[in-house]
Amino acid sequence: MPGKYPSEAEIAEMKARGFDSATLAQAQKQAERWPRVQALCALIQDAFAGVKLGNGVGLMQAQGLDDYADSATCASYRASDEKDDWRRISPEALNR
Repeated sequence: MPGKYPSEAEIAEMKARGFDSATLAQAQKQAERWPRVQALCALIQDAFAGVKLGNGVGLMQAQGLDDYADSATCASYRASDEKDDWRRISPEALNR
């Protein structure tokens, strides 16, 4: 899931608490982007629905190969890679 996108209620609370105009403007821009972010996420999920790793190289295994890890380490990474549902890969793992 993407970073924090403030709701209209949160922006109203920020106004009531006296947040500065620059912070409020930034929050409003983020809130306006939220529907496009949701639509993009839906497109990606639809495009990759049902895709499984199969014989491909997974995220962790690829990192091991990039780091020139030995074959035992790469095999260990391969064993821990998500193979059935790419949506189970955490944002933290993707960012690493």
